Amino acid sequence: MKIIHSEIIKFFSNIWCVLGLIGTIIIAPLILFLHGGYLSADEVISISLRNLFIGQAGLTVFTSIFIGQEYMHSQLRTSLITVPSRFKLFKTKFLILIMISWLAGLGTSIICLAVGAFKYQIHWTASLAHGALIILISWTLIVVITASLAVILRSQAASMAIMFSLILGFSQMIFGLTKLAKYLPDLAVMNLFLDHPQKLFLSGSTGLIVQFSWAFILTLLAFVMIEKRDVN
Repeated sequence: MKIIHSEIIKFFSNIWCVLGLIGTIIIAPLILFLHGGYLSADEVISISLRNLFIGQAGLTVFTSIFIGQEYMHSQLRTSLITVPSRFKLFKTKFLILIMISWLAGLGTSIICLAVGAFKYQIHWTASLAHGALIILISWTLIVVITASLAVILRSQAASMAIMFSLILGFSQMIFGLTKLAKYLPDLAVMNLFLDHPQKLFLSGSTGLIVQFSWAFILTLLAFVMIEKRDVN
């Protein structure tokens, strides 16, 4: 418990981690709230889903910074003084990031529900709640993929640049060049964020399997490198 408490404090002591978390929570409901004019239930759902996809960019920010800071200014050597096991240290970091991503996802979903209910008089159903839960699973996998890249590349900037740019449009640019881009970790689950699934992309279940495969392979590689690399 001591290491968990220490890492949570480390997360919330970093202003960029906090700003990334705040951005993740507020971006989807804020865009929905600022949308002018009357919106039907289908339009509210469509906008909310698209904004939840964009909100993943915030996940990549606080995840990359939280993991990548260990590779700056010899921070990792300092951390290993209190937690000699590198595996235990990074396992704790991954678990904390997953927990925070779920809290952020629940927070932004609840605020979106509230905006839809009070501003647009939308009545929410159990099926929508189920859809939000599936999206939270995808959010979790994005966090794991980003964290693993930060470990593999030993850089917060590189992992953030890769995942942030993919989510904000680079993967769709690649998709315009080759349809194989639909297997990229963000585009694989694109249909989860569309109210009307598109045949161009993978189905929701297939996309989650592909995204999980990315997460599994990169996490395995990351933890192998954690154990093999010299701290220096």
